[in-house]
Amino acid sequence: MKKYIPNSKNYYVDTEGHVYSGYRKLRKNSMHSGYQSVAIRYLDGKVRTQYVHRLVAENFLENPEVKPVVNHKNLIKHDNRVDNLEWVTYKENNEHMQLHKSNRDNDGVALWASYSKEQIVK
Repeated sequence: MKKYIPNSKNYYVDTEGHVYSGYRKLRKNSMHSGYQSVAIRYLDGKVRTQYVHRLVAENFLENPEVKPVVNHKNLIKHDNRVDNLEWVTYKENNEHMQLHKSNRDNDGVALWASYSKEQIVK
């Protein structure tokens, strides 16, 4: 099922995480963070880079509590299917990340750490 992306120039998103310009499927860009994005041209003439998971969530998921974050339930950042997404708070997102240790590498070091384990020991 495809839905029109509001205020865009003929862009659509579907429940599987594909984005279209008219009938042409757009190629997704992989961001450094691991999330996928696409460039969307809006009616005001501006082109904006949008995260695919947010486009899917905004168009297919209810958000009655107006939660600000879209979470990937299975932790796979390029799995943008509507079934894999949910609206959460920042706190809920951090708890999900910590529960599944998705913020750590195989040695248990935080992915955004300034120093390596060896540097700290030294």
